[in-house]
Amino acid sequence: MAHLTSLQRVTTMWNRRQWLQTSLARTTLAATGGLGAAGGWLAGGAPPVLAQGPAVRGPVAHRPAKLQSGFSLYGVTDLPLPKALAFIAECGFGGVELPLMPGGLFDPQRLTAADRTLIRAQLEAESLDLQAVMENLPTFDQRLAPTEEERRLRHAIQLSRDVSPDSRPLVETILGGKPGEWQRLQSFAIDQLARWERLARAEDAIIAIKPHIAHALQHPDDIREVFRQIASPHLRLAFDYAHLERQQIPIEAAVRTLAPYAVFVHLKDNIQTEKGWQFALPGQGTTDYPRLLVALKEAGYRGPICVEVSSQVFSKPGFNSKEAIASSWTALRPAFEKAGIIAVA
Repeated sequence: MAHLTSLQRVTTMWNRRQWLQTSLARTTLAATGGLGAAGGWLAGGAPPVLAQGPAVRGPVAHRPAKLQSGFSLYGVTDLPLPKALAFIAECGFGGVELPLMPGGLFDPQRLTAADRTLIRAQLEAESLDLQAVMENLPTFDQRLAPTEEERRLRHAIQLSRDVSPDSRPLVETILGGKPGEWQRLQSFAIDQLARWERLARAEDAIIAIKPHIAHALQHPDDIREVFRQIASPHLRLAFDYAHLERQQIPIEAAVRTLAPYAVFVHLKDNIQTEKGWQFALPGQGTTDYPRLLVALKEAGYRGPICVEVSSQVFSKPGFNSKEAIASSWTALRPAFEKAGIIAVA
């Protein structure tokens, strides 16, 4: 995850409604029954009507967990939503993650009911699952009041439910703090995460916390201790091996320790530059993806395996989202095949 300035740059590049609606007629055919409804909407008529999700919270027939490839829209900065989703599906990915940070294109406070219906229609038209929504709540930095964090989590959960009513909402977020601060923050962290767990349980949702190499929570033993103290299916782990690889932790050790708590996986790479280590697109570094994905599968992990393009990548001049999607698929396809996520061509 990265900085708000990057998201503001994206918002400036694409007006939110333009980004959502460009090429709408083609992508909503399957969901709305034809060009007439979509064309009428663009011309100022009524929006297409889709079946609505449950009006009240409660158990729904959630899709069973499975290994599934995905691509996070966090790193898609120069394509309108319909074209981005179409290309992600064309490459072969099975789902997406929506970034919901304030000021961004999918900020829940900005998205109207019509916007949410439109996003749902576009996902359904491309047969893509909503795998997770990404928030950015560095709670260890204590910048936000607990009530504000909870408000944002509830908004994220509701948006997920609006866009994908058949899926249990999964909100993925970093935690903040600085390296070396975990021992000082641990008691506060457990109390705060216990509040998040209670909220997620009440909402029939999952909050997946993501350890980060630049934040306080990063070592596998500390991560495992969090889940020993808060043993709940509603507070789980977003596993990103790139942050563990930086700590020179072998794949098997990382998976053995953390896979039991994981409900979501991010994939990206690491490269050495003159400025030090930086994140990169899959295939640009040395991560052994077949080994990683097979290890996750053998450890019993079943869930999304989603490419995340770091801001260290998409903030560079000349970045091209379409090239990033295509190159990520090419780099990861052998690993997806070896792990049985996709059929061997």
